[in-house]
Amino acid sequence: MEFTFYKITDVSMTANAKETSVSSFYLGVEYKKVLNRSFSLIPSLCYAFSQMTHSSSYKDFGIYNGNGIRAGTTLDFAVIIPNLKLFVGANFIHIWYGVNSLPEYRNFYRHVSTVNAIAGIKIAFI
Repeated sequence: MEFTFYKITDVSMTANAKETSVSSFYLGVEYKKVLNRSFSLIPSLCYAFSQMTHSSSYKDFGIYNGNGIRAGTTLDFAVIIPNLKLFVGANFIHIWYGVNSLPEYRNFYRHVSTVNAIAGIKIAFI
């Protein structure tokens, strides 16, 4: 699950909305390939369910639902401390939203693509 918030700088492109929030849920598969004692590579492919909301302080400009894909990979690195790993990775996400707009802008607003770099810590409690 992922939540993202954006502040809009050109309100003329979004019907005067000043903020956009996107919530996404992913359902997919991943495969863990152990490279050695310290490193594991984890590629993944997911189906995405997404919802985008445009708003300003005084008005809600609508909710748009979308579906898409997420493909990515993560590299885990086991550190000296047991049950602790560091990870880095990247994901490509493409969502098709059900947005109604003028025909000349339809593809611009319906297709959203991002590449996300990720890094963090994994802690195992087992």
